[in-house]
Amino acid sequence: MGPGLGGGFGRYQGYFGLVLDNIISVNVVLATARWLLCQLPAIRIFIGACEPVIVSIFEYAGTKAQAEPLYAPFLTLNPVVATNVTVPYTGVAHASGAGVEDPVCAKGLSWKLFPVGLQVYNIATNRAIYNIYSKMISENPEFNNSVVQFEGYSMQAVKAVDPASTAYAHRADNLLVSFAPVYPANHTLDAIADTYGKKARGVFHAGDAPGGPLNTYVNYASTDETPEQMYGYEPWRLAKLRALKEKYDPKGRFNFYAPVNP
Repeated sequence: MGPGLGGGFGRYQGYFGLVLDNIISVNVVLATARWLLCQLPAIRIFIGACEPVIVSIFEYAGTKAQAEPLYAPFLTLNPVVATNVTVPYTGVAHASGAGVEDPVCAKGLSWKLFPVGLQVYNIATNRAIYNIYSKMISENPEFNNSVVQFEGYSMQAVKAVDPASTAYAHRADNLLVSFAPVYPANHTLDAIADTYGKKARGVFHAGDAPGGPLNTYVNYASTDETPEQMYGYEPWRLAKLRALKEKYDPKGRFNFYAPVNP
């Protein structure tokens, strides 16, 4: 349920849309200790190394034979390592190196994500991001486990949903990219993470929509974004969310992460 609070990107969204698009009902305990059963309409309307290593992960819901023609062009780039595995859905996270047992989820690490919603991949921008990442880890080896995520999920079912029918505002974005400094939990390193993260976020945005609005995915937000960047620029969106906040959490009990405050 957690990812659904910010929309809920996922590998099957091309078939089924976002997590929030599939919620039928939800039990909600309010800050006032009241309990509510919300049916679908209520929810839908209101709501390392010393050198960088490029890893491409292609996930396909089907057989190996069906997938091979789709990723074959990438093998012509002569990657250093190429593997092909078939796993059940429950094993996909681990197969892609993002399972709870993998180093990326190890205890004692701090993560900061600086996400941006994009329309297209910009090759010149990606080269600039590569250089920013290289500089960060060469000057600060504590950041050698950092990553730059390019998430390109299928969007058919996501865009089939009326943007005005849910609180998720950025259905027009085709790609989700995030510059993610990862480092030993140490507050003295936070400023370095912020410096590189904000710079990379600006480069991504400038290469996609110069002068346009910055869209960010609230589940990954780094906490310095504006409410509009997270929840949408149409005034009615925040007005609805703030009205709900005032009604169901007037004392701000649920303000831990990216709250919608008056």
